[in-house]
Amino acid sequence: LPIYEVSPDPLGPEPAQEFVELLNFGDQTIDIMRFSITSDPSETGRSIVTPLRVEPGERVLLVGPTFDPGDPSDGALPAGVRVARLDGSLSLRNDGEALYLRDPRGARVAAVTRRAPDFAGQCLGHLEGTPREQLVPDPTGGCTPGAGTREPAGREPAGREDP
Repeated sequence: LPIYEVSPDPLGPEPAQEFVELLNFGDQTIDIMRFSITSDPSETGRSIVTPLRVEPGERVLLVGPTFDPGDPSDGALPAGVRVARLDGSLSLRNDGEALYLRDPRGARVAAVTRRAPDFAGQCLGHLEGTPREQLVPDPTGGCTPGAGTREPAGREPAGREDP
């Protein structure tokens, strides 16, 4: 269940419109309630309070309590994208920070290294050929909540696959 995309500096209100996207790469459904996300490797961080089971291949956005899925600043979420509310705001640093996802027992299940977007409104995401713990600024300049980060048209890397 890696961290797949992060919106640390949205065009909409901060920290309300920040999100972290998870992708279930596995073949088992995962109950993510009480999982937590943090930027501190020794702390639990914000806990997921939404009862939610993530199916294999499904993506889900972790968002703070005041996230507005219809906020026009960054574009409304595509239909069908599910959100899991946290017990508080993400409050992600615009200049980047490492993130750690923990299961309900506190075991680390995913992490990404510190990286900042190039400008406001640009997400950090996983691209084919990069390690799972490394996110890169979205090359199209935006965000792709609920879909894989994509190379700009005409720059699709050889062998690219989007799970």
